[in-house]
Amino acid sequence: MKRKALLVLLTSILILVSLVNCNQPSTTPADTSDEPPPTEPEESLPSPDLSLDTDGDGFSDWFEINIANYDPLIPNDRYVIIFDWLDTNPSGGRIPQSQADFFTQKGKIPSENIILLITEEDATRSGLKNAIEEVAQKADENDIVLVRINSHGYTIQELATPASQTKWASSEEAYATIDEWLDEIRAKVVIVTISACEADQALPATEKGPYPRIVYINATRAFFDALGVVPDFFTMADIRPPEIFSPPDIEFGDGNGYVSLKEVETFLKYCPMPPLSSGQPDINNGRILFSDPSNLASQIYLTDYTPSIEEIDLSEVRRLREREED
Repeated sequence: MKRKALLVLLTSILILVSLVNCNQPSTTPADTSDEPPPTEPEESLPSPDLSLDTDGDGFSDWFEINIANYDPLIPNDRYVIIFDWLDTNPSGGRIPQSQADFFTQKGKIPSENIILLITEEDATRSGLKNAIEEVAQKADENDIVLVRINSHGYTIQELATPASQTKWASSEEAYATIDEWLDEIRAKVVIVTISACEADQALPATEKGPYPRIVYINATRAFFDALGVVPDFFTMADIRPPEIFSPPDIEFGDGNGYVSLKEVETFLKYCPMPPLSSGQPDINNGRILFSDPSNLASQIYLTDYTPSIEEIDLSEVRRLREREED
């Protein structure tokens, strides 16, 4: 009898335990087959360390690896020749000097790599020829060379005419002579900007050489503005705050904060400079020409400078856009 009662008690306990377990919430993971799979986090560039410059060329290692695809162990030295002589220009050498200052202060180009020819004594045939020869002796196939020429058409004809010749060279002959001088430069790329009367004749004469060339015609000052000499125009070339600029402007660059020469070309093509006080466009002959036979412009950066927002004064840009809209 006692054994039977014990069996009944054990059976009752087992039934009770079973009922309790049935009432517990399930620990099986919920079915998530209808939910989208988790997305992988987007890859982003590592935080820039702009202080490290292993090869000492003025480009940070971070910039060379992540933006320009340059080798941070091989120097990409930069050389700049600025030939600017307009005897009727009341501003004298102020503008070219500001461009040279930009390259030394913002672009981190050594001052000894920048040659200024901005006086009547320096802006001569021998001055330009000797400057090109000096750069040719220093530069190698990893370097970037910029030659900027801004002058009267007749000045260029005169400087390309040998002293023994009594008649000035034609514009075509003058640019062919300059091209011969440029052929001596060994470089990763030789960038040429020319602004002068009949400068369109410079394009076929100077766009090709033994080393790659990128040529801008009739865009000398605007070219430098887009690089960042004037931060407002730098903004238009790459940063492009959408609340300021129209949709076409937003397409000018890739938004990485650095201006490639391709972005400069696109900027100059779609966003010419505002007119001067005289009402004339700030572009000789009213045209900007561009040539990049080796298709390198998108891969070439003259500096790794990007302005902080504190440096950018957009008030003048806003004023110009409001005037255009009116």
